[in-house]
Parts: sequence; C-alpha cells; structure tokens
Amino acid sequence: SADAHLILFRQIFEFAQYDTGLSVKFCHIHGCGIEAVIADGHKGQGLGLGKYCVELCQDMEGFCSTEHQCQLQELDPYDHLRHFYRLCTVHFLRN
Repeated sequence: SADAHLILFRQIFEFAQYDTGLSVKFCHIHGCGIEAVIADGHKGQGLGLGKYCVELCQDMEGFCSTEHQCQLQELDPYDHLRHFYRLCTVHFLRN
C-alpha cells in the first residue's frame, strides 16, 4: 500500500542520512538532488514516494524549481511524481 511504502521511504532516507550525514534532496524541491526515479509502476510504491515528498514540503514556503509558479506546499503526491517518477517499460510490461 502507499502508506506502507511511505513508512519504508521514511526509514530508507533516515538510514541514508544517518550513514552519510546528508538528507535526501529532490531536484524539483531543493534545486539539486534526485532528478529521476525509475520504477515498475507499482501504484503503492509511487504514491508512497509522492506522499514522502509532500511531507518534505509541508513546512517549506518556496516554489518548485522547475515550475516557478507552483508553491511546494500546494503540490499533491502526483504533482511531485510528475517531476521525477519514470516508468521502466520493460518492468511495466512484464507485470
């Protein structure tokens, strides 16, 4: 489910920050960082990652770095995914 994946992404990025001392960054949110995530189209996985991005932006007052008219706080999970989430057609067709 999306909520299970949200928990998973929180944990993964927390461990990554603990190990590296760097927080996860997404290019459309922070201006640098993750530019693309290639996935197989599992709806829960994608939506969970989008929800994670919403959490990242809940206290940010800035604007999207690629769509300057969009406030980060107003983006929903699918708006976030549109900026970086790409489907791998091989895996998508396999499933």
